[in-house]
Amino acid sequence: MKKLLLLCGLAVLAGCAGQGQGGIGLSILETQPYMRDERWVPRTFVQVQKAVLLQQTKCGSNIQFAVDEDHPSYARVTQKLDSLPGQDDGGWSRTLVLGLQMMTSLRLRGNLYSYYEIDKAQIQAMYNAILHPDICPGQPIPPEPPKPAENEEE
Repeated sequence: MKKLLLLCGLAVLAGCAGQGQGGIGLSILETQPYMRDERWVPRTFVQVQKAVLLQQTKCGSNIQFAVDEDHPSYARVTQKLDSLPGQDDGGWSRTLVLGLQMMTSLRLRGNLYSYYEIDKAQIQAMYNAILHPDICPGQPIPPEPPKPAENEEE
């Protein structure tokens, strides 16, 4: 009986180890169980690409932008999560993926995916990289000036 339990335990561990070698694929990552946030992004692909390039240049960020070759109305902004010393980069399982779908009226629908649970600060940092590219991660975002009221009487 002990041998049977030991063999079952080893089989389970072998299955877990096998998954770690190949890692999770992008087609699995970009599914509902791994979606961490969804919101509208008031940008175009060109504006997002410029923002990513500015973040890379100004802040040394490891953020990337690519339009999907098979679906030109879909693009991804990706950022590797920090690996621990001695750990490999983990492939897609250690990457934040912001999938952007081009919609009408020059807006993008953004879905943020991550294999691991991430906190609100990490989610906001990903959006800040494209919405406030001139501000490096960790720096405060200045408050927006108040908008004038539409029905304001003079």
